[in-house]
Amino acid sequence: MKVGFIGAGDQEAPMAACMLGAGHELLVYARRPEVRAHFVALVAEVVGAPTELGACELVEVCVVHDPKWTRCS
Repeated sequence: MKVGFIGAGDQEAPMAACMLGAGHELLVYARRPEVRAHFVALVAEVVGAPTELGACELVEVCVVHDPKWTRCS
């Protein structure tokens, strides 16, 4: 199965690694360079934008509050 992860940082990384270990094809979108490097080392495909995960059968999302984003009114 092709699995995508958005926000594969501290919380999501262990789940993503388990999916990779179970033999699933893993695509990861992450903003932080250290997270991207971690998944490249695990032989996952790192994509440049969330839209590149459109071909995945399953997409997991785990993001935290980012002060750059504001609530829409």
